[in-house]
Amino acid sequence: MNDLWVDIDTIFRANPWGNGQAAGKKLRMAFMACFDVDQFRHFVLKSSFMSTFDVPGERAENMKTDDVEVMKLGFEWVQFFLTGQPTLAPRKGEGGPSLLFDNRRAMYVTIQKAMHGKSVSLKAQAEHGVGSEE
Repeated sequence: MNDLWVDIDTIFRANPWGNGQAAGKKLRMAFMACFDVDQFRHFVLKSSFMSTFDVPGERAENMKTDDVEVMKLGFEWVQFFLTGQPTLAPRKGEGGPSLLFDNRRAMYVTIQKAMHGKSVSLKAQAEHGVGSEE
């Protein structure tokens, strides 16, 4: 785990947050993935995360009770969304090479719910080009 944390710490030291409102959202998501194991587990297992990313069934099952497995996935998620490193593979599906881009609206709503613990406002949906929640 220490080696995995060194990779994350290196990313954090490079200040990947950017400026403005997006910086706070990225920071909250990274914090949840790295430090709030229970919330990140809930995010992964109860959102569209599992249908968007290719997480093997055995790993997904282990995540229900194994905090270390959740932390490892959290580190992979942080590397993926902050640096674009291919640490997570998009799930392949109908209608295109991956569901990652097809489900960007669903992922946005899911991320917002995880960060704020509530539904995304209509104003935020309009600003980010997403439709209403289903």
